[in-house]
Amino acid sequence: NSRMPNEPRLLMVKVPVPCSPCLSFWARARSIRSALRARIWRGSTEQRREPRVALGWPRAAEGVALDRAIGCLLGQVIGDSLGSLVEFQSAAAIARAYPGGVRDLADGGTWGTIAGQPTDDSELALALARVLAGRESYDAEAAAAAYARWFASGPFDCGNTTRRALGATARATAARAAGKAGAAQAAADRRSQGNGSLMRVAPIGIWAGSAETAAAAAMVDSTLTHPHPVCLAACGAYAAAIATGIAGGDRAAMRDTARAVAFGAGRAAEAVVAPLDRAASGTEPADFAGQSEKDFLTAPIGTGPFTLDGFTQDANSLTLKANPNYWQAGKPYLDAVEFLYVDNDNQRVLQVQGGQVDIIDTVPPANVSSLKASSGISVDLFPAWQVDLLVMNERLPQFADRHVRRAITYAIDRPALVHAASFGTAKPGGSFFPPSLEYYSASTPVLEYSLSQAKAELAQSKFPNGFSTKLLIDGGVQKWVTFAQIIKAQLQSINIDVDITPLDHSAFESTFQKYDYDMFIDYAINDISDPDEMASFEVDVKNGGSESYWSDYDSPKAITLVHEAEAEYDSTKRAALYAQIQAIVAEDAPFVALDYPPYIYAVSDHVNGFEVNPGGAYRLEDVWLT
Repeated sequence: NSRMPNEPRLLMVKVPVPCSPCLSFWARARSIRSALRARIWRGSTEQRREPRVALGWPRAAEGVALDRAIGCLLGQVIGDSLGSLVEFQSAAAIARAYPGGVRDLADGGTWGTIAGQPTDDSELALALARVLAGRESYDAEAAAAAYARWFASGPFDCGNTTRRALGATARATAARAAGKAGAAQAAADRRSQGNGSLMRVAPIGIWAGSAETAAAAAMVDSTLTHPHPVCLAACGAYAAAIATGIAGGDRAAMRDTARAVAFGAGRAAEAVVAPLDRAASGTEPADFAGQSEKDFLTAPIGTGPFTLDGFTQDANSLTLKANPNYWQAGKPYLDAVEFLYVDNDNQRVLQVQGGQVDIIDTVPPANVSSLKASSGISVDLFPAWQVDLLVMNERLPQFADRHVRRAITYAIDRPALVHAASFGTAKPGGSFFPPSLEYYSASTPVLEYSLSQAKAELAQSKFPNGFSTKLLIDGGVQKWVTFAQIIKAQLQSINIDVDITPLDHSAFESTFQKYDYDMFIDYAINDISDPDEMASFEVDVKNGGSESYWSDYDSPKAITLVHEAEAEYDSTKRAALYAQIQAIVAEDAPFVALDYPPYIYAVSDHVNGFEVNPGGAYRLEDVWLT
């Protein structure tokens, strides 16, 4: 959600589906433009007032705080206005339209704004600044009242999370009972990690006078609309850093202050500290070392153990060379690493067997035995935060029937399935949490294979005589082809006739994501060490990002537990909450956890120190050859 998405330092991440708030905002943009142009801007009709300070530079030392405060507030509004010119556009589109970067204030953009006009972020920041200007301490009720007045004015843009909270301030009953602040806090989305509160809190850092005061006030202000622990930590760290800078601190001091505040936030610290550390780890040489910005960024200089030895888009190889300036003396042990992109399973296997390469990933399970028998090669199976799922579409009447889903789960012999398709490399599925993931519960009441139980469940359903259905798969994944054939045979035993529909990968994904399926097989993976991602993505149908992995499974009790677990700091209590979630999902059977596949690598025996973490990442500075 950067206001400057064309900045080269940003990491672009591909996600399964576009963000729904972004899509809804984009759809509204055209109709908003006409209303925006017709709006009377009160500020444009006010008599011009002379500035209270002259903005001449440089200043004497005693003016540093004032200069920095003015710069902070101007930066807030200018950056917001510049960002509105490109909001919701892709980095590639922005680069084409603004090859030199978004630098000039101009009319137009997503919202059809006039040059220099702020959007919701700065309008709220300025509302907060007016509240703070006459007060010695932060007043949540006064801030909430100011935000409520802004919301009642009919702003042309307002984020969904902010809208949900501030909308409650307009409801008289809620506002009378708890005040504007209480009404907003009660209605706020505790699940959202949106950046709305962060985008408005800069005035707190200017006003506070100390980092401690800034952090405390910013966190309280965030509770009005964005009470998630990560949002609180980010707002506190940001405002504290600004307060440190206003007082004369340099960038290092501001970063240290922000890190200290974030670390005090407990479990939320990692999400805030990591970007701070990444930002601190890089710098650009003056004038891009005599190159153009584009040329410099095609051959970046990093602080890691290796440097990029040239780069060509769409090439089938990439070479890294040892970084002679790496901070760990004597490392890396390797002089260079070459990555070769080979999408054919058999070719990869033949290359490692023939000695052309030292390591291959994604080893087909069927080749594990032969590779283990090959001289000079070892096969490593690394635990993964991954589970293969059979997903059922609950928008269809047969799969909306809980008894049908349970019957299908009972009818699938997962140990036999895994033995046939993974050749012993994977473990049979049970909970939708893989065993390698924190808070996996071994006591989850799994519906183990039982043909009699399957028939009994189907007899209790609205489809006691069975039915015909379709199973969608990615035809390029051989393991899932095997899974589908076995599942088809096993479900015939309870009079469910399965027609297998293989598609290429892109068609497969687009088909199940628009619910044009009966059942499908896919994998779910947790990209971070905390299980909240997997729990919310697969269980929270409204806010998880995938409508419960495109199953439309809706369990209010499970969703409530997901929200409680993500906000709980005590590890023992979190474990108990996640155990309840796993139990509910296992009993409701919205999907069948088929197996827990590992990451399979074949490695030449002369390679030492190679390891892969459960997220699929590996580090090479500790790898050496013998």
